[in-house]
This record gives sequence, C-alpha cells and structure tokens, in this order.
Amino acid sequence: MEQQDTRLEIKKTVWVKAGIRQYSVDRKPGTQGQPDFYVLTEHKRGTRHKVVITQPDMDKIIEALVEVQK
Repeated sequence: MEQQDTRLEIKKTVWVKAGIRQYSVDRKPGTQGQPDFYVLTEHKRGTRHKVVITQPDMDKIIEALVEVQK
C-alpha cells in the first residue's frame, strides 16, 4: 500500500487577485503534532515566490494586519 505524503495535502486554497497581482493561500496540515501552516504564493509570469507561515505566527500576522488598518 502506498503511503501518502501529508506535507503535500492541502486543506483549503484561497485565490486573491489584487490589481495585476495574483496570490494563492494554501492551508496545509501540520505533521507530527505540529500546528497547521500556510503557504502564501505570489504568482508571476513563469515564477512563484512562496512564504511558509505556521498557524501561531499567522494569528499574530492577522492581528497586526487588523491593527495597521485602524
């Protein structure tokens, strides 16, 4: 039986189009008791730039984004 690599699973993907920029946000399950993590990807012609963010860090980033909008 073939074992699936849980690091490649995606729980959910959300696409964001902001002007001419396009981003995807993937939520992936944590492994070995670690929290879920997010992969933010900026999609440009032929290239992708990825940032991996853990769930606890994402909570802090969301708080900071809300605060900076005030």
